[in-house]
Amino acid sequence: MVNSNDRIIVADNGIDLVQIFDSTGSFLSDFDGTDGGGTAFDVPVSVFVDSDDRIIVADNGLDLVQIFEGFATSGGGGN
Repeated sequence: MVNSNDRIIVADNGIDLVQIFDSTGSFLSDFDGTDGGGTAFDVPVSVFVDSDDRIIVADNGLDLVQIFEGFATSGGGGN
C-alpha cells in the first residue's frame, strides 16, 4: 500500500511487523503493533491506508483490526 507521501507500507507476517519504505524501496522503519499502546501483531496479513494516512492492519492470528496514526508520515509515530 502507498500513502499520500509515497511511503510504501507492507505487512510482513513472517516476522509479525508492518514495515515502511520510501518511494525508492529504502527501509525507513517498522512497528510491531505495541507502539502507541496497541496489541502485538500475530500474523498481520493486510494493510490499508485511509485518506488521513492512518494505517489499518488486519491481523489473522488475532482476528483483529488495528488503526495506527503518525507512522506513515514520519516513519514513526503512535497509535
